[in-house]
Amino acid sequence: IIRDGSGNTTELRLIGSASILPPGKNRKDFWADEVRLSTGPDAEQPKYMYASTRGLTKETKGYVAVFELDPTGKLLSEKALDIWQTPTSGGIANAIEPAPWAAESDQHVQYLALTDSEEGTVSILSFDGKAIEQVCVMALPNPSQQNGHAGNGNVEASHIMEAATAVWL
Repeated sequence: IIRDGSGNTTELRLIGSASILPPGKNRKDFWADEVRLSTGPDAEQPKYMYASTRGLTKETKGYVAVFELDPTGKLLSEKALDIWQTPTSGGIANAIEPAPWAAESDQHVQYLALTDSEEGTVSILSFDGKAIEQVCVMALPNPSQQNGHAGNGNVEASHIMEAATAVWL
């Protein structure tokens, strides 16, 4: 980002790129989804960049990749530290959102929320500087199915709640 003397963005320049897909995967089989920066311990100087993709079809699973950043915010390497295959294609969303940083948390583990609209779930992922792991997954409750009925009759009992974006509260 190039800024003028007043801090206004005047130009964007490509200074690097990397693939968020494992070798051998055809990028035409995927949609890009999210790019997020780690939140701590110093939010002004993120250490990692997370990126997600989703499959164009139900048969094509998505991915979450993590890259290490240098102190200026540039990629240290075009090779991801880890690329984790998501359980499904992600549907219309394989959105990721890093958790807010907590000083009392394990300084070596960062957490992310991953939404999956295909299955109607939110997963919590951990990243320890080496590998991404799924810590837990929760199906989102369908409000139209509460109290044993299908709501106003316009929603089928099997309707999946489609999570599009995760928000940490």
